[in-house]
Amino acid sequence: MSHAHAHAGAAGGLFGIVEAVRQLRGGLGERQVKDAEVAIVHNEGGILSSHCTVILANARG
Repeated sequence: MSHAHAHAGAAGGLFGIVEAVRQLRGGLGERQVKDAEVAIVHNEGGILSSHCTVILANARG
């Protein structure tokens, strides 16, 4: 994943969710977190005015 992924404006937060889901599904090769079962994604927008946290789990978690 590129370090530039966070420059997508309001849609930038979705990149974290997509990566978390991919990790939980598995099969990412070198980038795969071993035995991933639960993921947390947090984003903030504005000047510390908007926050969103999502906790995801696969069937094993």
